[in-house]
Amino acid sequence: MKNLCRPYKEFQLSQITQGWSDQHKAFDLGYKYGTWLVAMENCVVENIMTAENWDAGWEYERGYGILLRSIANPEVKYSYWHCLPFFPVVKGMTVLRGEPVAQMGNSGFVLSNGKPVLMADRLKPPYLGTHCHLSCPKDTIDRIDWNLEVKFDLLMVIYLTFQNMINFFKK
Repeated sequence: MKNLCRPYKEFQLSQITQGWSDQHKAFDLGYKYGTWLVAMENCVVENIMTAENWDAGWEYERGYGILLRSIANPEVKYSYWHCLPFFPVVKGMTVLRGEPVAQMGNSGFVLSNGKPVLMADRLKPPYLGTHCHLSCPKDTIDRIDWNLEVKFDLLMVIYLTFQNMINFFKK
């Protein structure tokens, strides 16, 4: 059944830089630094990976990420890795299909042309290593309904992100 939206508004199959395999149970999606990533279906934010909880036993402890659990099928999880450190959502929040949950970045261990990207090279254009590591079920890409529009209220996203940034810096 095709009931998922794209992981971000501009997603195209040609942006898959590494596919799903038994050794890489994810899709690597290469696109622009700061691109808003959205919930592909209605989900609950199960966890947000930050510098404070890197040792929380996650499958990949690589930078910033978010873990979403499907509401329709709680056994299904989606995680986005290598995100920017500020999120417009919080743990426990319900997000609807197409709502922003994170931004694509290059945090954690990332490569560019097969070489690790140095921290000094990450924060300036062309933002080497930018991609989203989407851990998900193997059939996720096949379940995308390309006719579903990904649209959201950018003002609300900015407001929520700003609030989360304030909370981040208060800690």
